[in-house]
Amino acid sequence: MMRSTAFRTAMALGVLVACAAAPAVTAFADARSSFIPHRALYSMKLAKTKSGSDVIDVDGRMAFEWRRECEGWTVQQHYRIRFFGADGEANEIASSYNTWEAIDGKHYRFFVKKHQGGQVKEVSGVAERQGDIRFAKPEKKTVKLSEQAIFPSEH
Repeated sequence: MMRSTAFRTAMALGVLVACAAAPAVTAFADARSSFIPHRALYSMKLAKTKSGSDVIDVDGRMAFEWRRECEGWTVQQHYRIRFFGADGEANEIASSYNTWEAIDGKHYRFFVKKHQGGQVKEVSGVAERQGDIRFAKPEKKTVKLSEQAIFPSEH
């Protein structure tokens, strides 16, 4: 049970940090010109828990970098989080997230690698705006991308 709680917490944390890192903009064209390359390092610590929680402590570190490279933006995010359970069990999750997005917002490449409980999971591929997502890992697969889908920089 702790592992599923730890996994959900880690994924929610990753999503929140990724969303918080993007500047608030109203139009994609304005966003592309207003992005400022930056790097941030974070230390994370659980502030408090509810009585009876399966998780009694959490700590970790995260590095986030957003920079311009040639014809696109790269994002690199690496984190390592340790969850300590009330049962004395410790669980560590480490993740690397690397992406490249074309300045024009039409192309996107991604690679995610997660280590947890002695297992490694990888997801990688490319996506074309108003086209397909072509996964290379964990298995080769092509999925039609919704016409309403947007890539992270537009978000």
